[in-house]
Amino acid sequence: MPVGTVLVTGGTGYIGSFTTLALLDAGYDVVIVDSLYNSSKVALDRIELLAGRRPDFYQIDITDEKALDEVFAKHPAIDSVIHFAALKASFAPHSFSVCDATSKRQQMDAKMKKKKENKKLT
Repeated sequence: MPVGTVLVTGGTGYIGSFTTLALLDAGYDVVIVDSLYNSSKVALDRIELLAGRRPDFYQIDITDEKALDEVFAKHPAIDSVIHFAALKASFAPHSFSVCDATSKRQQMDAKMKKKKENKKLT
């Protein structure tokens, strides 16, 4: 039985993929959301090879609020979020700032929305 379910944004990047491995090894279920702007699906194959199981994966941009809502709807067991999604500022400075600010706000909103929904159920 899993310890919990964690959403890892940027989970196919360097830090996100190693964190995903650690979470899987610790017994967590992991859902990855990544745009693949700075990484590759090859990371998922490597995670599966090393951990023995493949996390659920969605190729979406975390600034897409509707797509994030769909991920939460498909995975109601998500109880934690670890945010590693980022753009390299040197490639697109304006996009970096917009993505960073928007994604942090959306994640907090999504987390609070889930908490409120859970309180209504109890």
